[in-house]
Amino acid sequence: MKTKKIAVLAISITILLLTAGIAYAVSYLSVSLNANTPPGGYIWATSTNVAFTTFDFSNAASSTEDIILDFLAVTNSGSSSTTPHVFSQLYLYEDDNLIATTTEAFDTNHFLFRALNYTIPTSTTKALTVKGDLGAEATSTQTIIIGIKGANFIRAHGAYTGTATTIWGNFPVLGNTFTIY
Repeated sequence: MKTKKIAVLAISITILLLTAGIAYAVSYLSVSLNANTPPGGYIWATSTNVAFTTFDFSNAASSTEDIILDFLAVTNSGSSSTTPHVFSQLYLYEDDNLIATTTEAFDTNHFLFRALNYTIPTSTTKALTVKGDLGAEATSTQTIIIGIKGANFIRAHGAYTGTATTIWGNFPVLGNTFTIY
């Protein structure tokens, strides 16, 4: 019975807001692996600006506002994930445009891109690529697999309302394997 009352209340509030001329905005962001993500392979321990993984961030057609991507945490799931300084720097790109850099890690295999303030317009998909420079502790035979573990590793909000965006995808979203040579 409580469920019905809550549903009726939510519908009633929505109708009142719409009737009063107050926009009711929602935003949905889906995350997936881009079809053109780098294929993986062998890389030198001294490699720089290596494109590891490309993700698609899609603002659904059912969204009623643009989405602002605030925060993204990527994960290294390869065998090098226990090595503290396998990367000296990670980068986030849209095409050839640098969006953010980071050296910040909250453990040996999670890296943070903060304060992105990156806009994804309604009904649009943006392809973002994680690139990186290998660090001092990158050694031969280690593997690197860059991905996003789950929806809680992404923070976004509606550009109009400031309301948290609903994020969905088939997590974890993982790129291909790179082996350090």
